[in-house]
Amino acid sequence: MIFTPLLLKTKKSLRIIVGHQNPQNIERIEGWYGSDPETSELGSIRQKLTEFLTQKLKEQNAESWFIPRFLGAALVFVLVFFVLSFGIRDPLPYVDEVLIALLASFLVFWSWSRAGLKSLEFKYQLSQMNDLINQATFHPLKMLKDMEVILGFAENLSPSALWEELESASTNHPQHHLDPILEIIIQEGQGSLKKWENARKKFKNKTLAQKAALLENWMAEGHDVPFLLLVLKVNSVRSEFLPSISEAP
Repeated sequence: MIFTPLLLKTKKSLRIIVGHQNPQNIERIEGWYGSDPETSELGSIRQKLTEFLTQKLKEQNAESWFIPRFLGAALVFVLVFFVLSFGIRDPLPYVDEVLIALLASFLVFWSWSRAGLKSLEFKYQLSQMNDLINQATFHPLKMLKDMEVILGFAENLSPSALWEELESASTNHPQHHLDPILEIIIQEGQGSLKKWENARKKFKNKTLAQKAALLENWMAEGHDVPFLLLVLKVNSVRSEFLPSISEAP
């Protein structure tokens, strides 16, 4: 499997977009960029890729061992409960036993989770991942440079003007995209799209100032509203009118 990160750079930010790609069984990392990244930005790109892939490996490790950990914790609960129930007499039958058994089972579940992250297999996976990141290659793509123009435009808008741009982009009907680059962009913004649609309905009869205040709050909370505008625009145009990967040099 080829893992495909996208780099979107503006004067104010550098974004690494990965969408919903599954980093399991990665054979190589081959990404795309719009504007050439500066030498000083390479360390940040590597760090962000490392953080993302490490987190995904941890999640996969937790998922793969969930059933054994759950069954082990359940067995500990039953054993502790029966030992305490028949071995210790107290005036409040079952209450203390249940609480202690729950605590014991939780500690077993938690400790086995930690043990999985210290296993030789997980360390080997981390080592392989770091090798892939060191060997990663990136290529220029005009489509991403066009997207950077949209992002730069959005980053310089006032909150009220940004709301109006979001509204305008939301009036177009979403199209089905076959281009994998467009799919990655849309996947990355799916959570923001749902949040925007809910807010759009809720604030339908509000004043523009109230709508702008909402966007200001979102941005203060760390939500990437300019990227949301890009996702809306990408989601509403036909992919055949955009250059594809096949047109890359």
